[in-house]
Amino acid sequence: MVQSIYMSYQKIKKTTKTIQWVDIVNPTIEEREQILKEFDFYRDDIIDAVRQTARSKMTLRTNYLFLELMVPMYNGDTGFIEVEEIDFLVGKNFLVTLHHGNHSPVSQTYDTINGDAKLKNEVLGKGAAYALYSLLDDVLESTYPMIDHLNEDLELLKRKIFLNDNSKETVKQILTIRRNITEMRKAMRGHASVLEHFLKRKKHLPFSQSTDIEKMFEELIDEATEIWESLETEKEMIEALEDANESLIAHRLNTTMKTLTSFSVILLPAGVMASMWGMNLTELPFAGNPLDFWIVLGTMGLVSFTLFLFFWVKQWLK
Repeated sequence: MVQSIYMSYQKIKKTTKTIQWVDIVNPTIEEREQILKEFDFYRDDIIDAVRQTARSKMTLRTNYLFLELMVPMYNGDTGFIEVEEIDFLVGKNFLVTLHHGNHSPVSQTYDTINGDAKLKNEVLGKGAAYALYSLLDDVLESTYPMIDHLNEDLELLKRKIFLNDNSKETVKQILTIRRNITEMRKAMRGHASVLEHFLKRKKHLPFSQSTDIEKMFEELIDEATEIWESLETEKEMIEALEDANESLIAHRLNTTMKTLTSFSVILLPAGVMASMWGMNLTELPFAGNPLDFWIVLGTMGLVSFTLFLFFWVKQWLK
């Protein structure tokens, strides 16, 4: 689906220019060919934009900038964070975005400014560089609710673990949180470096820039760095909680095995005695005595009770 917004803005020379924002959701082959003809893009760039890539990167062409950005998005149906790709092709008087799904931050920004003339002027009225900055800022801002949600999940998980809740559900929750943190790190890994590369090449960009473009993109770099540091902290925390949970499970298992082993040793003499008196022999002690059963049973109980007291004094049953 192709959506397009046109916006006129005035440059310092008082000449009227037009910036066009074309947003393509779930691009088809026909739409790919359409923008190839309309904007004279490199075919390889459009092919890269349509297919999913594994990392964020920036490519500078003669008449446009091609930016591939990996973005984390929360899937409410599965409860998982997934990595999606948003592609930006920015020229002197146009901005083309390609992505999959209507829930990306780009689609939300598009829908918001499309019905608000004042906001449209604010985002698109200052040129392509500022429009790109605004979209990238929205993309980074969209990650904060996911980070906050992960922090809440980690706090709840920490309480469960130290309340000795080591159930299968807790293990499943640990794996889900760890997966979500890994996916967010995968998406955010290259953002700061791509933005730094943008600033290094800003003099060669094929579109006009405002005087404070360097300051704006430095803010984006700081924001991307802050997000990455938060994800590093969350990664360390989930690893620590996973280790703590495994240690508690191992400790509980060791305690259980120690108790079972102790009782096995306590009952072992009684088992040996029962086997001995169960032999088909004629000369067994107490054989033929009217109280032979009770004598043997009492002896077995006394030996087991003595071992039980010994284990208790040694605190091997605690």
